[in-house]
Amino acid sequence: MFAPLVYPTALAMQVTDASGGAGQSATAWNESLSWMQGSTPQEGNFAGADNAEDFPYYGTYERAEDFDYPEGSYGVMSWWDYGHFITVVGERIPVANPFQQGATTAAEFLLAQNESQANEVMADVSEDDAETRYVMVDWKMTETDSRIGGKYFAPFQFHSGDVNPGEYFSQPRNAVYFQAGQGGRLRSFRLQHQEYYNSTAVRLYNFHGSAVEPQPVVVDWTIEDIRGQQVRMSNGTRRFDSMEQAREYVSSDPTSQIGGIGQYPEERVPALEHYRMVGGSDTRALESRAYQFGLQKEAVGGLRTSLRTPGVLNALQPESDNWVKAFERVPGATIEGEGPANATVTAAVQMEVPSTNATFVYRQQARTGEDGTFTMTVPYSTTGYDEWGTEEGYTDPSVRANSSYQLRTGVKTNESHAFRYQGSVDVTEGQVIGEDGSASQVTLEKGPAQSTEVNEVDSNETDGDTADGNETTDEPSDGSTATPTPTPGSSNGSTATATPTGDTGTATPTADAGTATPTSSSSVVSPSAAGPLTILALFGAGLLSLVTLSKRD
Repeated sequence: MFAPLVYPTALAMQVTDASGGAGQSATAWNESLSWMQGSTPQEGNFAGADNAEDFPYYGTYERAEDFDYPEGSYGVMSWWDYGHFITVVGERIPVANPFQQGATTAAEFLLAQNESQANEVMADVSEDDAETRYVMVDWKMTETDSRIGGKYFAPFQFHSGDVNPGEYFSQPRNAVYFQAGQGGRLRSFRLQHQEYYNSTAVRLYNFHGSAVEPQPVVVDWTIEDIRGQQVRMSNGTRRFDSMEQAREYVSSDPTSQIGGIGQYPEERVPALEHYRMVGGSDTRALESRAYQFGLQKEAVGGLRTSLRTPGVLNALQPESDNWVKAFERVPGATIEGEGPANATVTAAVQMEVPSTNATFVYRQQARTGEDGTFTMTVPYSTTGYDEWGTEEGYTDPSVRANSSYQLRTGVKTNESHAFRYQGSVDVTEGQVIGEDGSASQVTLEKGPAQSTEVNEVDSNETDGDTADGNETTDEPSDGSTATPTPTPGSSNGSTATATPTGDTGTATPTADAGTATPTSSSSVVSPSAAGPLTILALFGAGLLSLVTLSKRD
C-alpha cells in the first residue's frame, strides 16, 4: 500500500542521531551513501534495464495502491532510522523509513536466524521488476546496549513473531558485573547467546558473511549477594584445549558460558551464500568514544585485561571496523570440485577494504560425497571486476579479493607422514552476479600438511590506538592482564578480529561492592580457526514527499 507523506527536509538530516544531532553517525552514513550513489546503478538501470529516465529522482508520481515499479528498480534494506538518509543522500529506495513504514520487515530481516529466513523476507518485499538488492548496517545495529548508542534491541519491538530479546542477549538483571579499578564502581557487560550470533545483522556486520567456528573460551562468574541482590560477578575467562573440554566444564558449572563476548559464539555460525560486503565508510567505529567504551568494558570485565593489551582489540571487534558497511545480495557463484571422499573442504579468500585499510577472510565449507565431489556457493568474486560495473547496470565493489580462493581438507595421517588435500580456484564477477551461469572447477591435490596461506590469515593488524584525550580507562581490579593467544600460522601473530556486541553499560547496584577475584588468567584465541520500496513523490518548497510500499498480500 502506498501513502503520500510529507516532512521538512531538515528532519532527514537529524533522525540518525536524535540524542546529539547528526554527528559522526551522519558523517559515516554520508560517506557510505555517497559511495552508493557513484558505485551502484541508478534506480531503473539495474542489470542494464536503462529505465532511469522513466524513474527520475526529482519526478512527480500519482498516488497508487499498487505502484508499478519500472524494471531495474531496487530497494535498500536497513533499519528504519536510516531510511531518509538512504532516500536523500543515497538517492535510493529504502525498505523502511523513520515514519516506521517497513519497520516490521526490516526487523524480521535483521533478526532472521538463517539465510533462508532472510531471503524469504526479501522475497516478500520484492516484485519481478524491483527486488531488494542492498543491505546497509552500522555498528550500532549490532550493539545491544542503548546507553552507548546500541540499536540491536529495537527490532524486537517491531518483529511480528514471538521473539524474546532475552534469548539473544542477557538482559540487565542478568548482566555480568566487575569492579572498574581499585575501589571503583561496579560496571557490567552483557553476554550474547547463539541466537545473537545467528542473526543476519550480526553475521553481516561482524563476520562479513563468513563462517565462524566456536572456540574453547568460557566466560566464568560467581553469584554474590550485594545488598540483598543476587549479582553475577565476573571471574574472567577460561581457555581450554578443546571444545569438548569447554563444554564439559560448562555442563557441570551453571555459572559459566562458552563464548558470548566479542566474536566468540557457542556454536558454529555457517557462511552466508548470497550476501557480500561491497563498500564501507571511511569513518571507523573506533572513532566513537561510546564504541570504545563498550570494548573497554568487555576487555576489563570479560577478559580481565586492558584493551591496550596486544591482540585484545582485534579479539573484540570485526576485522574491518567501518562505522557503516554496505552489502549486496547476489545469486552467488558455484564452485564444483573433487577431492577425497567424505571429507570437509574449507574455502577461504582474503578481501581488502580500502576505505579503512583493513582486510577480512571469507570462509565457506562443503562436504565431499562418496565419490569425492563437492559443490559450494560463494558470494565474493576474485576476478573480472572491471567487466561488470555501473555502466553495465551492476555494482562497482570497492571491497575486492587479493587472491584466489584457497581450498583445503583437514589433516590426515598415515604411518609415515601427515598430509592434506588442497587447491585454488578463481571466481569471476560475472559468475557471482548471475551473468555467467558456469561453475568454477577445482581438483584438490594431495600434499604436505602445511597450512595454505589464506586459510590461516585471520585479519590485518588493527590499529589499537584510541581517540586522543577521549579514552576511558578501566583496569582490572587485581592488576592482572591476560595474554592473547595468536592463531597458529598467523602472519603477524595477532589474534583475529572479533565483533563488539557486549551490551556493557554502567551498572551501580551498590557503591561499595566487593571485587571479584579471577580464578584463572584469560587467553584470547581467534574465532576463525583454522524493500521494500519507497519512491520520491514530490520535491519542492523545502518539502520532501515520500511514498512507501509495505508488504503485499
